[in-house]
Formats: sequence, C-alpha cells, structure tokens
Amino acid sequence: MRASPAICYRSDMRITLGSSLLLALGGCQPSEPAGDPRPGAAIDATVDDARVVDAAPRLDDAGLIIDAGPAPDAGPACADIDADKDGYGTTGNCGPIDCDDANAGIHPGAFEACNGSDDDCDDAVDEGLNSAICGVGACRVEVPNCVDGRPQRCTPAEPVSETCNAVDDDCDGTIDEDGAAESCGVGACERAADCANGCAPGEPQAEVCNGVDDDCDGVVDNGHRASVVETGYSVLINQHGNCNGGGERIGPNCNAAMHRFCAARPCANTGFGPVENIGDVSVVTCLTTAAPERVTFATLASHHPGCNANAQRIGDDCNAAIHRYCASR
Repeated sequence: MRASPAICYRSDMRITLGSSLLLALGGCQPSEPAGDPRPGAAIDATVDDARVVDAAPRLDDAGLIIDAGPAPDAGPACADIDADKDGYGTTGNCGPIDCDDANAGIHPGAFEACNGSDDDCDDAVDEGLNSAICGVGACRVEVPNCVDGRPQRCTPAEPVSETCNAVDDDCDGTIDEDGAAESCGVGACERAADCANGCAPGEPQAEVCNGVDDDCDGVVDNGHRASVVETGYSVLINQHGNCNGGGERIGPNCNAAMHRFCAARPCANTGFGPVENIGDVSVVTCLTTAAPERVTFATLASHHPGCNANAQRIGDDCNAAIHRYCASR
C-alpha cells in the first residue's frame, strides 16, 4: 500500500482535514488513505512525508486552513537593525535610512532643531529655520533664528533723535514728524529745519555784549565792544581809595578805579571816565579791546585844543578829545 502523509502538530494547534476538525494535544496522526474510508485502517506513514503547521493558523468559513502565518522565529522586519527603536533602520530594506541609529530623536522626517545636528537625516544641519524680524523704522532688525547651533534672539536697534531724512529715526512708526530735530546756522542765526522746505539760517547782526553770538561766527560777545555803565563814587572808592568823588572825581586815581570796575564786568577788560558825573553818580565807559591804542597829545589836541599835555592831560577837555578821536576811527 502506498504510504499516506501524516500530519504532525504542536500541542495548541487545530487541524482541518477534509470536513473534519481535529483538536490534538501533540504527536503525529496518520491521515486516512485516499479511496479507503475504513476507519482505523493501517497506514504505513513516514516522517519525511509529514507536514508541520504553525500554531493558530488562519481558517476560512468552511474551516479550511488559509494561511499558517509567518515562519517560526522570523521576527519583525528590521528588528535587528533598528537599534534605537524609532522605526527607521540602517539599511534600505527598512525604508529611509536612519543616519543615527543610537538616537531615537534623529531619523528621516524628524523635526529639525537648532542644535548643530542633522536631525532629519537629509545631509543638512539646522536648515529651514528661517529668520526673525523685530523693530520698526531705523530700529528694524532681521537676524537668523539659528547661528552655529544656537538659537538667536531678535533685539531691535536703539532709536535716535528724528531728523529730516525720510527715515523713522526714533522708531515710533512716523517719518520726519519732528521738523525741529534738524537745524542750520549758529548763534543768533540758528533756525529749525522745515522738513518740507529745508533750512535757511537767520541773518547775522552786529555783536553786542549780551551773552549771544549776534554775528553768528561761533563766538559769543567777541570783537571790540563798549558799553556805558552808571555807577557811583561810593562804589569806585572800593576799587581805588582816592577816587571818592570829593578829593578826586576825574584823574589818575579815578581812571584806575574805573579800569578795575569795568574789568570785573562781563564783556569788558578795561574802562575810563567819567563821561558824566554829578553828586555821587559817575557814568563810566567799559570796553573790551585786544590791545590798548597809543595816541599822542598832539593828535588829541587836534580833536580838542585843551587836551595838549600842558593845559590838561586828564580832564573834561581830554575826555572830549578822546571821544572825538575814537569817533573818527
């Protein structure tokens, strides 16, 4: 008789043969020979003809085996090459290749962070992290979000005073709103700029002793200046004791007192007089000069004869002579 194949099974497997379902605990059971329906007929089976079915096979509606499942001990695909268990292996058999199989946070498709590493395995480091923009006007700044693997903070530039230059210098969102922020000219000629029409300085004037740069040359109260100051002999006596309005009203002592009085005032370094005096009142001429001018009595006498160094050297006639001489210059 031709040997019939035997079915060998594990302890937990089910076997369907024909229309019969066998539940077995183990071992091998010879099948019925084809064409011989007698139960228990002797069958000479060999192990070589045996067929092994894995545990829990999948069955169809009729109870027939459809799929016995994967081969024993095959394991899941890529389980032996995905060391960090992130679902990506180190060979092409498992899809995109993991460029760092020791770090589960690094694999194809991972988020690219600013850390100096190729997180998404595309052979580029810290790519696609773009730039940040902050500030307005002249304070507007654009910086890359990541530099050398370190995140960068966007800090606006510092605002400055607004000038007429078509730029929002003070970074308040308005351009050239402060027309007075720019000016032209110096001293009394300084004028605020009109951003629409530009800037025109004022006209210079003659310099006077007022603490202002009247002639707009950058120097305050410069040049040859004179001013008439009313004072009293009770004040002048403190500058020189003999100019007291009683013993002397006009003379060398009073000239010395008046010089010292004027030199202590702003915009003057010397003085003379009095040009007028009555009672305690003495009117003094204070002036500033780079260098005193020397003149002869003969020249002064030509302006007023009484000041000729013989009849008078200091006095009313010489005061008149000096006044007329200076007025002619």
